[in-house]
Parts: sequence; structure tokens; C-alpha cells
Amino acid sequence: MIKKTVAITILFFTILSFASYLFDREFENLKEEELIQKVAKVHRVFDQRVEQKRQDLNYYLQEILQNKELLDALKYEQREKIDTIVSPYYNVISRVDASIKLLTFRTKEGITLYRAHEKEFYGDSLDKKRTIILDTDKQQRSFSGFEVGKLFISYRVTRPIFCKNEYIGNVEIGADPTLMLKDLSAVLDADIGVAAQNRFLEVMNGPNTLYIGDKLFMLQGNRNLENYFSKKSQSKNGYRVDASVDLKNHKLELIGYLIFGFDIHRQFAQYKKEQEKIFWFFAFVLGIFFALFTFMLYERNAQLQKDDKDFLDLTKVLNEKSVTPYFQLIVDADANVVKYEALMRIVYQEGGETKVLLPDVFLKEAIKEEVYISLFQEMIQKSMYRFKDREEMISLNFLPSDLFNIYIMQEFVQNIKMFDTPQRVVVEISEVECAKNFSKVLQVAKKLKGLGVGICIDNFDGTSLNYSTLLAINPHSIKINGTLLATRGAVGYEQLYSMLQFAKENNIKVATDFVADKEMFELLKTYGIEEFQGYYFGEPKKFLEEK
Repeated sequence: MIKKTVAITILFFTILSFASYLFDREFENLKEEELIQKVAKVHRVFDQRVEQKRQDLNYYLQEILQNKELLDALKYEQREKIDTIVSPYYNVISRVDASIKLLTFRTKEGITLYRAHEKEFYGDSLDKKRTIILDTDKQQRSFSGFEVGKLFISYRVTRPIFCKNEYIGNVEIGADPTLMLKDLSAVLDADIGVAAQNRFLEVMNGPNTLYIGDKLFMLQGNRNLENYFSKKSQSKNGYRVDASVDLKNHKLELIGYLIFGFDIHRQFAQYKKEQEKIFWFFAFVLGIFFALFTFMLYERNAQLQKDDKDFLDLTKVLNEKSVTPYFQLIVDADANVVKYEALMRIVYQEGGETKVLLPDVFLKEAIKEEVYISLFQEMIQKSMYRFKDREEMISLNFLPSDLFNIYIMQEFVQNIKMFDTPQRVVVEISEVECAKNFSKVLQVAKKLKGLGVGICIDNFDGTSLNYSTLLAINPHSIKINGTLLATRGAVGYEQLYSMLQFAKENNIKVATDFVADKEMFELLKTYGIEEFQGYYFGEPKKFLEEK
């Protein structure tokens, strides 16, 4: 006991001796973590903004090209008439969407016929490095991607122009990528710029360029980044720059980068002062309660060891094939069973007693110990086998990581073959997780729908996916929390009506769960909900009624 007391005393004074160093290191780590989180958020939002911008720009071009008078004016190269039609339209959309910076019409010979953003400049020939326009002209189809122009990099969408089935030229519309993220720049307190590869230097005519290694940095008026790269503020403490967001052209070739500058030191100045106060308070508390802290630490270690042992028991349970699907029924408005949701459970014997573990208990540790894949594969096998000869549909909950795991998806696709109608199988993905991995989820969703499998967006409230991204996935159904609907005040009537109306217009079924009683069931039916799930109809069960 004396040795332990001496060791604890030495540890106490060692902690105090290095406390300042540790706090400073923690502060630096916090700044790095904050930077990583900000950059990660930029990546997530940028992918969504690019997809949304592609849809918006396509819509603008589609609207203007429906004007038959414009098509005739373009065919006969009547610039005044083109200006009369296009200029008001361009003024409106550029006011509505400040990121739009160019709208250009060219003849099929590659000659600039009209620039809405620079009316006085026309008649010039197309630069041979403008590959998006060249490919549009050559293949006579639409493209989208980032492109280096004479003054700046922009995200562009092109379209071939036909007049009475005759190809007469093309049009391109472009948006400034820094303005696409202007609101995010304010939220993250970041400077945004654009860098292009040096091979595009000949394309540009603008004076605001600055070399930064193997890139050509285009300032676009950003003084902080200019000072950073010109080494005027090289000693500025805490200013960090990230260039990990790639800008790719319509061929998915890298052409440049988005540059983000973060003044981490300024953003954390107040936090530093607070941290110093915390340090001294920590030192005071540590001196009084060190013995108690040590005891709690021993207790925590003992608990961790027990948890490890319990998880080893879980691995043993897995080896004994104890994964058991439970099924909760889903009914229509007439209370007829139309579907079951398969829910993962671990059922095992301990001391002669049957125990059931819910995912909240074992899922996190299963993923950590890399046995989750085997668990879910077995879940797929057992639950889908139970439904191969039944009439009802079956839905399974997938994490985004499940959709990207080759072993899980191979198991799922193999089991689909048991069904004579794959449409009876539904994959559920939560709205929040779907939004976090939107681009990848969209690709997998298309492949699943190609196999005939239905897609359901679970826990939907419209806060993470907007209607455009929802339509891109085009799910079979959306599931809204029934408690959220029944409380009325939690979701405004206008928002609820809008969601239901949108789903109806786009042939998307609306389901709800957590239906607790008849009163709630009757209320939700008045909203136009089509499918219902909850304890009012039945709890999750291991056994199904025979058909």
C-alpha cells in the first residue's frame, strides 16, 4: 500500500509539472480537429452544392432555349434580337442566383455570337483548350464540369442548340464556385479562393494571378490568401490553408482546387483564455480529489475489463448462430398487413435463461470488433429466407457503410434471387445518414432499383434532404415519425402538407411508425398516410403467422 501511495504522489506531481505543456498540446490538437471538421463539412456541402447547381443551370438553359424566336435569332446570327431576348432573362437569374457569372452563345464554327455577361465582346474564336465546348460541339450533347475561362474558373453546363433539327451552335452557363459556398464561408469564418493548374495559364487573360507551387492561384480579390501565398504574412500565427477540394472537368480530369484559409488563432483566442482558467481550476480540484479520481479510474478499468469479457461472450454467441430476426408488421389504412420490418436481435442462453439483446447494446461493439459484417450477413440470410415464399413485403435497415461493403451487398444480392418478385424487398436508409453520404448512396440506390428493390428513406422530416436530392434518389417510400406528426406543434401544418403533397405528386408512398393507439391511427389517416407501424398493431416478434 505504501508503494502505491508513493507512486500516486509521484504521479500527482508529475501531472502538475507537465500540466501546462499538456494543456497547450490539447489546445493545438483542438485547433487541428476543428480544422479537420471544417474541411470535412466543406467536402460534404460542396458535393451537394455542385449537384444542386448542375440541376439549376440545366433548368435555366432549358427555359431560355424553349424560346423559338431566340432559336431563329441564333440561327441567323441576329445579335440585337438575341440581346433583346436573353439580356432580361440573364439579369433576372443572375440577381436570383449571385453565383452565375456567364452565359455565352457560340456558332457551330466556334465563334462567340453573344455574351450576356460581356455584351461588348463577341466574334472571337474558341480556345482549343476549352474542352467542354469542343466536346459539346463535336458530340452535340450536354456536359457539365469545372472549366478554366479567360478570367476565372467556373462550374459550367453546356447544351447543343438545334433549330428545326439542324445543329446551329451551343450555349454555356457558368457559376463562380466561391460564391456557391459564400454562406458556408461566413459560417466557417473562412477565406475562399480558386487555384488552377499551371497548364491553363495560356487560357487566362486576367491580371489577378499568383503562382503557388504547381498551381496558378487566382485571387479574385481575397487579400488574406494573397498575403499568405506571397509570404507577406508567412509569420502570421495560426493561419491554415487547405486545398483538398478537387475541381474536375466534365471528363473528371483534375483542373484545379478550391482554396480555404482559416485564421485558427483568431477564432480560438477567447477559448485560450478560458482554457487557462480551466487549467488552474483543474489543478486545484486535482489536488483535493486525486485519491477519489484514482479510485474511480480503477473502477473504470475494472468495468472495461468486464465489458471486454461480455463482448467475448457476444463473439461466442455469434459463433453459435444466435442472430435472430424479429419482425414488426406494417399495415395499410384498412389495418391489413402489407409488410414486415426485419429487426436484428441477439438471442442466447445464460444460466438456463433466454436473453435477448437489442442493437443499442451490441451494435457499437460489434462494429468496433469487426464482427458486425458477419452479424448482418446472417441477418440478411435468415430474414429474407423467411419471406421468399410469403406474399408480404419485407424491409431491412441498412447503414450507409452496409451499402458500400462488398461482402454485405454480395450477400444481399444473392438472397434477392430467392424472390420471384424483388419488388417485395425494401431497403431502409435514414435521411440523416443518407445526406452525409449522398453521392455514394445515390449510386448504390440506382443499382438497387435496377435490381427491382424498393428504397425507403427512414426518419424523414425534410431537414437533411431537400426535394431535389430526394427526387434524385427517387425512393419507393418515405417514413415519417408518427409521434412527430401526431403532436402537431412539432411540425407545422404547411410543412407537413407540403411533404405529403410532394410525395403524392411524385408517386412516393408515405409511411409512419410509432403509432401507439387507435386515436393516433385515426388522426394519421386523415393526413393521407398510406402505411402504418407501431405497437398499436403489434410488437416485434420472432415468429410469423403462417400463410
